[in-house]
Amino acid sequence: MLGEIEEHLGATISTVDSDFSVPIDEFDGKVIYGEKRSGGANFATHVLSLATSAAQLADLETKMQLEYLKNNQHVFAVPAL
Repeated sequence: MLGEIEEHLGATISTVDSDFSVPIDEFDGKVIYGEKRSGGANFATHVLSLATSAAQLADLETKMQLEYLKNNQHVFAVPAL
């Protein structure tokens, strides 16, 4: 995969040194992934668009935890004194 990326970029990708410093190369700051938005990000709209999905995930999580507890009552049962 690295070879394909290097071929696409037309350059060899540097490796990390033993001190984990990354060498500076000709692509630093020049490679942009995705489409740049005019006007920047809109956090409020993004949060609102995810609110329904987050609520559904929270509901599913609660249901799954209750189902797990129901199916494993024998594991969580408190022994009689």
